[in-house]
Amino acid sequence: MRLPTICYCLIAGFACVSVAGADEPKPLTLTISQDRAKTTDALAVIQKESGATFVVDSTVIGSVSTAKVAFPSIPQMLDFIRTMEPGLTYQRLYLPTDKAVPNAAACYDLVRTLMWLAQQGNISMATQTGSIGIVRDTKPPTAAPAGMREIWYISDEQIRNQRFLDAQKAEKERMQASTAPILPMPLPTQHYNPGYPGGVNNGTPNYQFQRQQQQLQQQNPNQQGGTVQVSPGLIIQQ
Repeated sequence: MRLPTICYCLIAGFACVSVAGADEPKPLTLTISQDRAKTTDALAVIQKESGATFVVDSTVIGSVSTAKVAFPSIPQMLDFIRTMEPGLTYQRLYLPTDKAVPNAAACYDLVRTLMWLAQQGNISMATQTGSIGIVRDTKPPTAAPAGMREIWYISDEQIRNQRFLDAQKAEKERMQASTAPILPMPLPTQHYNPGYPGGVNNGTPNYQFQRQQQQLQQQNPNQQGGTVQVSPGLIIQQ
């Protein structure tokens, strides 16, 4: 006998996930009725209804459009989300059940380490208490091994790379600003004053100019107005 379909609505007007009857596969049905809804909200609904453990990174900041889809597995559902947020990346981690679920930063470091080790091929290390071996298996397990839990680490690597480039640019600009040459302050504008050496009032009177003025006055006591040539290039208005 086929059991009726059970529908769960978590966010009114946004999304719901339906689980079909027990006598057939359990596809995940995601309905998004709100345009440009947050990707993290859609992931929260999928996590709730699938019973999976999601660790969502802070780089997941995209949005999803209205849609109504049904897929038989979490990877296919996440691949559909990727069509709306192309940078979305997900990894399945299997960790001991007696350990707490790591946060996004720890998952990111773990994924990077495991990927680097996978590129090295099979690795074995002998220690004082035994040996540690890492063997690459191209066939992922269909279920979590005994004593381990399945964790889905979800991030947006395009956003992470862009943030890294932005941080590099900001640091470069900061360094350039801190090493910029310091230009001297311009001197204030000074007016020519023949009563002082060089025409600049520096506190020391130009006694030679004053004597010339006295001699001219003695030679021409009755002269009023006109001009007198004191030296080449210097004309005094009287």
